[in-house]
Amino acid sequence: VNEGQVLQSWSLGAQARFSERPIASNDVVVPYDFPAGQQRTLLIRYAPHFGKLVMGPELWSSDEFLAFEHARSNALSLFYGLSVMMAAVVLLLYFALKDRAYLYHLGIVISGLLAYMSADGNIARYFLPESPDLAWKLNVSSIVIILPAQLQFARLLLGTKQRMPRLDRFTAHYALVCLA
Repeated sequence: VNEGQVLQSWSLGAQARFSERPIASNDVVVPYDFPAGQQRTLLIRYAPHFGKLVMGPELWSSDEFLAFEHARSNALSLFYGLSVMMAAVVLLLYFALKDRAYLYHLGIVISGLLAYMSADGNIARYFLPESPDLAWKLNVSSIVIILPAQLQFARLLLGTKQRMPRLDRFTAHYALVCLA
């Protein structure tokens, strides 16, 4: 705001289409030049979405921001690459051993990867840039799938049906309740 006149405004956040963001970032980032020797008022309105709001405004120079984005991108690339490699190894184990437990383990790895990519905003950025609502639903769905897949994997791997039938029935029912 300068002399009572709004110079720029943005509507951002998880529900904003990626193509409408002023800077291509998964974070809420806006460009703003502060002219030397002039006074400006910067108004920031935070509005929670899905009952959660975690935000702290920081002013960064362009160089600092680009260095941070580069480091974060490298770390996430490493994490995503290792997750894909883990999924490939689990799939190879399934084909080699023909044990159904490894299909559940594959579900755990893929659901975890999707949950993290959704939470970080990379699903919305790269795969669903015009559908932020769908990206959020994918995040919730992948999180919901993880626990039942873990329970089924543990049941099959440990052979609880033969060793502890009552615990096995309870765990199987609990996995179904988690999906409901």
